Amino acid sequence: MFDEKSSMKLANQYYVNGQYNKALEKYFEFNVRYPRLSHITTLNISMCKKKLNILKGGAADQKRPRISVIVPCHNVEAYIEKCVSSIGSQTLKDIEIILVDDGSTDNTRNMLEGFAKDDKRIIVISNSKASGNSGTPRNQALARATGEYIAFVDADDWIDEGMLNSLYLKAQNENADIASCNGFIREKSDGTAEIVETKYNESTCRTQEDRNNLFLSAHFPIVWFRIYKREFVVKNKIRFAETRTSADVPFAFKALMSANKVVSVDGKFYHYLFDRPGSTIDRRKGEGAFDLFRSYETIMSGLTEAGALHQYFQYVIKKILGDFEYNSRFLRDDLKDRFKLCMAGFIGKYHVADLSKEMVGEYWLKRHNDHIRTYEQQIEASKQELATVLNGGGRADISVIVPAHNVEGSIDKCLKSIADQTNKNIEIIVINDGSEDGTSGFINRFACADNRVVVIDCNRSSGAPGVARNIGLAKATGKYIGFVDSDDWVEEKMFDSLFAAAKEFDLDIVSSSHFTRHEDGNVRVFGINYKQFNDEKDRLASLESGFFSNIWNRIYRASLIKGCGIFFPSVYVAEDLCFSTAAHLLSSKTGVVNGAFYHYIYNRPNSTTHIRTGTRGFDIIHCLDKMLDYFSSYGFSDGEIKKIFVNKIRSLWYTHDRLDENLRGEFLDQMKNKLIEFGRHIDFALFPVRDQARIRGLLEG
Repeated sequence: MFDEKSSMKLANQYYVNGQYNKALEKYFEFNVRYPRLSHITTLNISMCKKKLNILKGGAADQKRPRISVIVPCHNVEAYIEKCVSSIGSQTLKDIEIILVDDGSTDNTRNMLEGFAKDDKRIIVISNSKASGNSGTPRNQALARATGEYIAFVDADDWIDEGMLNSLYLKAQNENADIASCNGFIREKSDGTAEIVETKYNESTCRTQEDRNNLFLSAHFPIVWFRIYKREFVVKNKIRFAETRTSADVPFAFKALMSANKVVSVDGKFYHYLFDRPGSTIDRRKGEGAFDLFRSYETIMSGLTEAGALHQYFQYVIKKILGDFEYNSRFLRDDLKDRFKLCMAGFIGKYHVADLSKEMVGEYWLKRHNDHIRTYEQQIEASKQELATVLNGGGRADISVIVPAHNVEGSIDKCLKSIADQTNKNIEIIVINDGSEDGTSGFINRFACADNRVVVIDCNRSSGAPGVARNIGLAKATGKYIGFVDSDDWVEEKMFDSLFAAAKEFDLDIVSSSHFTRHEDGNVRVFGINYKQFNDEKDRLASLESGFFSNIWNRIYRASLIKGCGIFFPSVYVAEDLCFSTAAHLLSSKTGVVNGAFYHYIYNRPNSTTHIRTGTRGFDIIHCLDKMLDYFSSYGFSDGEIKKIFVNKIRSLWYTHDRLDENLRGEFLDQMKNKLIEFGRHIDFALFPVRDQARIRGLLEG
């Protein structure tokens, strides 16, 4: 029986455990159930609010939007106003609208910035150079999104006012990862419209047969008449291919094969403008058509890694056969023989079993067998042609990512040190994360003088360097990825030295052996004691490397980062540790280069090192829950997670020792509660003896 006593006891237990939001919820619930006793919770509620205010540094708990609507834009000045107006006019008002200008050369960017001034729900991300595909800007927006669900609208399309509300209510009521419309409206260039009915729009996903039905729809790759739970997208590392065609297919495929439930609403709300000039159809006429194979390679490699290739390959093959024929309708005649050869190479590479006539149909079975015959007749030529397409060409050796926010005093020195690298084949990606000082001017002047610089402007600060880095990662095209903080600088041989080692020894991660720290005029070189490995059994030992969470004295293979979906989570003062840990535990081979190439400014005002001396330092305790979710999403074992938490829990003492004196007692109380809560994820025998003694004293005190 749920009586007054047990209700209050549960609320108080949440408070003791440091779960103040849950405690607050239970105290409010108590007041509703027992209004005559509400006076006894007044102090409890006040204490909860005080605790939460301390944890958040006095900041108000901002409610996240119901839906983040993502719109990639490139030279769409003739269409974008109608599109944005239709989103802004939705009956569901609690939304955020993320508009990504992908290097437009017309008036699109100015229009987006104007919309943002009129509607505070709008966030604008602007790329100085076009990506040439819709996947990159969508991935950038995904990195910035905060909504409960995600929706996508193409910039030349528009939606009816009830679309988002209908989908959101259905998804919420059924606790579904995906909600879909049961069709859309195709708006033709001649002014006529066609209502398109879609099939297999929903599934309980309780059995594999139920889930398989989703892939029977010819429209399953379409993302813009659906919404997706953001937490589900993040957890499953679902991203778009960064390809000129078929960018949606990997996102749609992985979402449908991973969803807990897919529901649908009875309505056609989405207006799809078909065959406009400059659309993806134009890209299918030239070399962009070959990106089809890169997109589907992403799916096949993911299925192979997940051990699900035999389960799904027939659906993928049927879809690529259809896309191949569709692309061939637009492709230039001089490219068609190469295109056929690539297709034969792809079909041959993934011919893991005979296709089922019942599943793919007689027509597609015949087309498949035609490609198999071509493959058998020209095995080496088809393999080589496919390999050439998949490997790409003309890529930078390294993409160097620099997040920048209000750093007008240091950004010039930082960027100059990167531009002066002896390795000139680099891409420099600078993310101006809502700066309000002169940072933007410095960045833009630099970009004008160096065509290797890509500028990403965000009209509003994300509040976290990890988010800005994720936006930069989505834009990166280099073979390797490096990071430089905007108040630091690097020696001219840094990236040349690291890349040379990566190339010679085929390394996933390369670290320097030392770095230089600058603090209050004092300069000191630190040795890292980096524990390199070339065998899986030695991976865990790499976590014991000195300064392990530092991401900026290394480079990372881009295919590792993007292929495994490694990103910076929104975890205060733990983004770098999470990224570094995931990268090392998912890599195959790492190495170290002797040298101190990186100059690190320590403890500058407003840095995380400096901020943790105040109330924001409490956030480091409560980030453990998010860290656990992050590492669990990669499938790390319990033993690996226990090893990971050693570094993080040791850093709690680091924060405690730097806190203001009057906050340390409260910090220890909350730290104790969190260690008790996380007991099963902690192996105290892994800690150094000194730390074991401190932890034992805390828990027994």
